[in-house]
Amino acid sequence: MLDAISHGRLEVGFARAFLPHEFARFGISLDESRERFDEGLETVRRLLEEENVAVSGKFTRLERRRRCRARRKSRGRRFGSPRWRPNRRL
Repeated sequence: MLDAISHGRLEVGFARAFLPHEFARFGISLDESRERFDEGLETVRRLLEEENVAVSGKFTRLERRRRCRARRKSRGRRFGSPRWRPNRRL
């Protein structure tokens, strides 16, 4: 259904928390923020692009997962960096 609504395109944004009280609430050191973000983003990228994924990182543990095959209408761009569109209105 998402494929039909979005015409085969999904844009997702990720942000890293930076306020000390956000980390204190979960008992996590602010110093490892960047490393946690990078590992999490890599895990998401792998889950989107690879067929079978198992992750055993410093912060992430994920047993082998198999991705559901989805039909693709186009063989366009895969998961990657965003493109800047300064004049786009939401």
